[in-house]
Amino acid sequence: MIYDPVTLQRTGLLKLPNQISEGWGITKQFVEVDGETQQQVLITDGSANVYVCDPKTLAVKNTIKITDSNNKPVRNLNELEMVKGKLWANVYLSNTIAIINLQTGKAERMLDFTGLVDVASNNFWQPWTREYCLNGIAYNQTSDRLIVTGKKWTKLFEIRLNE
Repeated sequence: MIYDPVTLQRTGLLKLPNQISEGWGITKQFVEVDGETQQQVLITDGSANVYVCDPKTLAVKNTIKITDSNNKPVRNLNELEMVKGKLWANVYLSNTIAIINLQTGKAERMLDFTGLVDVASNNFWQPWTREYCLNGIAYNQTSDRLIVTGKKWTKLFEIRLNE
């Protein structure tokens, strides 16, 4: 759904193209094309694919299959965020966030957030179930910090990035 940012009134509706089964995660990136900066929308559907789409129509312009260092598909790609030119994606139902190079389609690093999930679990309403999985990434460029949360979590965690 498209909303006016001032009035919050719905102004339009876009449908996912047939190639994308479900919209699990979405973010935007800016790329240089013939010396001009253009915006693209990146969408995941729970597979190992990242779909590069036109921001106005959501038409798929490219599909990037994400693989690990052993060339195995990284499945269950979910929530997305662009951080310093790399795509960060949480891997659904795991404690892992993949840092992806979109030029190569490789997950260059797999970050383990088990310690954070353990801390967060102290505030869960009931014992851990799949509804409590890691499932939220945002990047604050001003503070150079990552904000992470999960389904039904009662807290957000702000994380300082180290190289």
